[in-house]
Amino acid sequence: MWRQSIIRTTAVMSLAVAALGVYNQRVSVSEAGGLSSSIMSSGTFSSQPASVAVAKPSPTPAPRFAGRFGARDVVSGKVISLSATSIVVQGFAGKVTLPLSPLANFYQVVRDSAKALLTGQMVTVVVAGTSTSAASVAIAPPGNLYGTVQSFSFTGGARPTGTPGRTPPARGTPPVRGTPPAGFTGGRFTRSILAGTVTALTASKLTLKTVQGKTQSATLTSATAVYGFAQVAASAIKTGSTVSVTTSTSNGKQTAIAVTTSSLPNTTGWLTANP
Repeated sequence: MWRQSIIRTTAVMSLAVAALGVYNQRVSVSEAGGLSSSIMSSGTFSSQPASVAVAKPSPTPAPRFAGRFGARDVVSGKVISLSATSIVVQGFAGKVTLPLSPLANFYQVVRDSAKALLTGQMVTVVVAGTSTSAASVAIAPPGNLYGTVQSFSFTGGARPTGTPGRTPPARGTPPVRGTPPAGFTGGRFTRSILAGTVTALTASKLTLKTVQGKTQSATLTSATAVYGFAQVAASAIKTGSTVSVTTSTSNGKQTAIAVTTSSLPNTTGWLTANP
């Protein structure tokens, strides 16, 4: 009998130690059925639906830019549709729909002459390579936007002549591919862009005060291309044409304030407040 008494005493002590270890504690075990088994401070056991914080997936934001050539406030691509209130552009990064400002203007890049350059104009000058010669000058339309024009054309491209024969061309002689545009050396463009207001002008030199407040000059040559931005009607913007849409952001919302297309082959232009 004394053995049974010892066994009972040992069992009681074990239960007391177990109760002491869980007293004033609350353990929650998440179960597959969504129940939480809890040992309350009162020592009672309860089962109740667990409050499990499930992370909601964040929606994927729409691409901010369909494609851009050099300014963060410009969306570039092909026109899908254009209405009185919006424009839809398909670019490299997807489709973008932008509300159209009631005051939005439409422009077309045109070729101009050096005679169109005047003091007081807002211009963007592309200086190719390490020279001071202006490869191109873009005259901005009236307003507060600077214009930039980029030509992607390659000229030259000699065509084969004579009667075709069976003799293959000599190995090691690369074909004539054409002359790359100004500033394209070593497989990449090396150029600088100056944006500002023309302060002085001669037949061979253009001086401007840049947006950074510096005074800089560029040499004008017979090879300097001069471009302008002619204002056109909205009907000149055709579906499928390549455009650059200048946007203005207010309260996190982008609005199209200018749409630019080009009348020149292999040439694109854009207007920006941040040249």
